[in-house]
Amino acid sequence: MLRYINIFGIHLPTYGLCLLVAFSLCIYLAIIRAKKKNIPAVNVIVISACAVGVAIFAGQIMFMFVTYPLDYIVESVKRMNFDFINRGGIVFYGGLIGGIAGALLGSLVMNTKLTDLEDAVVPLIPLGHAIGRIGCLMAGCCYGIKYDGPFSVEYPGFENSVSRFPVQPLEAMLDILIMLLLLYYVKREHSRFDVLTLYLFLYGVVRFFTEMLRGDEIRGFTLSFSTSQWISLILIAGTITWKIISIIKRKK
Repeated sequence: MLRYINIFGIHLPTYGLCLLVAFSLCIYLAIIRAKKKNIPAVNVIVISACAVGVAIFAGQIMFMFVTYPLDYIVESVKRMNFDFINRGGIVFYGGLIGGIAGALLGSLVMNTKLTDLEDAVVPLIPLGHAIGRIGCLMAGCCYGIKYDGPFSVEYPGFENSVSRFPVQPLEAMLDILIMLLLLYYVKREHSRFDVLTLYLFLYGVVRFFTEMLRGDEIRGFTLSFSTSQWISLILIAGTITWKIISIIKRKK
C-alpha cells in the first residue's frame, strides 16, 4: 500500500502518522467531553499521556513475546542486544492493558478518579483503534487471508503481495460501530465500569472472529487459537462474570 508519505521532502511512515492522528484526536475529544463534568484539561492530558506512553511500551513488549522464541529473547537480553525491539510492532491487547495501567498511574498523579473519566474517554478508544487499523492497512501489516473476492487488497512489492481479505478496514468499521454503541449507552443510566466492561466485551467478540480472517502468521498460536483469541475469550468470560456479579449485588 503506502508505507511512507512525502511531506516537504521528508518521508514519514503512514502507520506512525495514523497513530499520531488517533492519539491527538482522541485526547482532544476527551478534553471536550470531560469538560462537561468540570474535569480540567490538564488532568485529561496528563492521564492520557501516561496511558499512551505505557500502552506503546506494553504493546511492543507483547509483540516481542508473541513473535520471538523465549530463549531468543533471554539470550538477547543477556547480550544486551535489543534490536528486536526496534524491529517490533505493537500488539493492541498489550497496548490496551498497558493503557489501563498507565491511566491508573496518571489518575494517581493528578488525584482524579478514573470513573469520572470513564464516560468521556472509553467510547473514544475504538475510534483511535479504527484510525490505527487504517495505518495497518497502509503499512501492510496485520493483513488478511488470501482472498480474490470483492474489496480484496494487494500489497505490491511486499512479501504478502497476493490478494488479501480487507480485514483491517473491516475491523476499523466494526470499531466505529462499537464507538457509536458506547456513545448511545453512556446516555443511559448505568453503573461505574459498565461502559468499560461493555467495550471490552464487544471488542473481545469482534477480535475473536476477525482473527480468523487474519493471514499473518506472527501472532502466536496455542491449541489452534492465536494469543489475541485467547485474550478475547478471557475478556468475554471476565466481563460476563463481572456483569452477573454486579446484577446480583444490586438485587441484594
